[in-house]
Amino acid sequence: MTTYIIRRLLESILVLLGAVAITFVITRATGDPARLMLSDGATAEQLADFRRDFGLDKPIPVQFVRYINDCLHGDLGKSIRHGLPVTQLIIDKLPNTLKLTFAAMLISLLLSFPIGVFVALHRNTFADSAGTIFALNGQAMPSFWVGLMLSFIFGVKLRWLPISGSDTRMHLILPAVTLGFYLTGRLTRLIRSSMLEVLEKEYIRTARSKGILEKVVIWKHALRNASIPVVTYIGLIFADLLGGAMVIETVFAWPGVGRLVINAVLQRDFPLVQGVVLFSALIFVIVNLLVDILYTILDPRITYK
Repeated sequence: MTTYIIRRLLESILVLLGAVAITFVITRATGDPARLMLSDGATAEQLADFRRDFGLDKPIPVQFVRYINDCLHGDLGKSIRHGLPVTQLIIDKLPNTLKLTFAAMLISLLLSFPIGVFVALHRNTFADSAGTIFALNGQAMPSFWVGLMLSFIFGVKLRWLPISGSDTRMHLILPAVTLGFYLTGRLTRLIRSSMLEVLEKEYIRTARSKGILEKVVIWKHALRNASIPVVTYIGLIFADLLGGAMVIETVFAWPGVGRLVINAVLQRDFPLVQGVVLFSALIFVIVNLLVDILYTILDPRITYK
């Protein structure tokens, strides 16, 4: 296991370097941020001063090497638009993204596991059809459309919930439900298909033939093994959300990492875009490694050499 973890960490360095390199090239292909940030009447001298202050006057290879060196020293640069360290901006927005991520994941897990297991146990019945339709709707409906509909019904018409901001806990409900609904649809289908596959296994038949209680067979033996692909998906989704649920945060004006990077892209704030991408890639790498380790806990037969 130790050798495997070391190898994965070395591979992760290459992944992070690749993510930074791709983002670095793409952001600079979008145009000159100096002309965007400064007014139309800016002189050539002002443009030159701006580029020099943010290191944009150097050749691209020199900028890249300097950026990698700064990252290795824990410096992700300074935001062009905000004039603040990128690390500080991400840290300031991260708590809001964490709240939204955990709330959406909690809603999704509380709904998808019971529904997925139930419809799997009642295959080819009305309950199975209803659960499948629910899951398909969750996946088919665009999350931004669901968010707008929920805002219109519960925020505009009924006036029960606020539709933007993050001042109180009530502000969290609509974005968390919107995001959780989308995740629930995908998880429900995955849990159902995984449970159906496991329920056909020989060891499940053996457990039942031994007279073990059905609820023990389902929740201890079947669900534990059926959770392996589900854990993989949850890990990837969690990393994705932690990197920023961009659409949902934009719809509800939720001040998280996702909205931060959307504004950074629109404003050509190169250091901020690169910093958020590097942060997101780091989260993916860490979560994937933790998921692989969790595999061995869920199924002791899995080993890494």
